[in-house]
Amino acid sequence: MKPVLWDATQLTAATGIHERSLTISNYSDSSQKQSLTEIILAIFRLKTALLENGNELVRTIVTDSTNWQVLGALALANHAMTAPMVAESMGMTRQGAQKRLNKLAEDGLVKPHSNPRHDRSPIWELTDTGQEAYQQIMSRYDVWLQSLLPQFQSASADLATTRQVLTELEKALNHTDIKNDVLPNIDGGHPISKTNTP
Repeated sequence: MKPVLWDATQLTAATGIHERSLTISNYSDSSQKQSLTEIILAIFRLKTALLENGNELVRTIVTDSTNWQVLGALALANHAMTAPMVAESMGMTRQGAQKRLNKLAEDGLVKPHSNPRHDRSPIWELTDTGQEAYQQIMSRYDVWLQSLLPQFQSASADLATTRQVLTELEKALNHTDIKNDVLPNIDGGHPISKTNTP
């Protein structure tokens, strides 16, 4: 069976990575693998669309979607959180969450408190201004969501299944050690030689 070959256009559209081609070895035609691949590609495209739309939705309040995520993590938790906790809840790096928290603190939207369990890791919470900003964003979000719903043909049960699939995919990714369990099995464990592309 021939391996699946992605050309540069397909790869760039899916991942934003510019390469001449990417060979996926030992790829079967099973419907489950094909469906999962299509879901992953859809997620790549969806991420871009969500960020672009989200950035436009909140730019006059908190600049971009990532700041919205940080405010949302604190608002939804209903308790103060450390930077690692914010990062975990929103799928960010700890360093990224910390950078955003520092900037939001400068803007008066969040504030740190000493952490009795860890001197070097403060706990963060929304200020009154931050809570107000989050409520403004969610009011805009509700209008946005209402504009999206009429375009859906999927029933509530279909959306619940989609959520389950995405949750299973996230769990599988988090429980797979790609560096130690996957990469050594690709091409006999030998790194692919790097070539310069024009």
